[in-house]
Amino acid sequence: MYLKLVVVLLMALLLIVLAVQNPNSAQLYFLKWESEPVPMIVIIIVSFLAGVILMVIFNLIRYARFWRSIRDLDNKIHELKKSDDSDKILMLPHDDDF
Repeated sequence: MYLKLVVVLLMALLLIVLAVQNPNSAQLYFLKWESEPVPMIVIIIVSFLAGVILMVIFNLIRYARFWRSIRDLDNKIHELKKSDDSDKILMLPHDDDF
């Protein structure tokens, strides 16, 4: 918990230092589109936030798959406990059987 807070505060500090040291503007070009001059820190913050949003989306997809597999396994366990078929349950030998 504290490690995440330290990392976030360190990144915020680095962005502040970057903004102070780079007050000049830059113009963006993309295919045939051209922007007005924008402060460099705005470009950096927007790029950073876009990366954060993409990572959140990818992590949500990964966690959704993870929780779906957990739910499927829980349902399978519930079905096995509910059924009276003993042949579906794997019985392991005891040490006394050898």
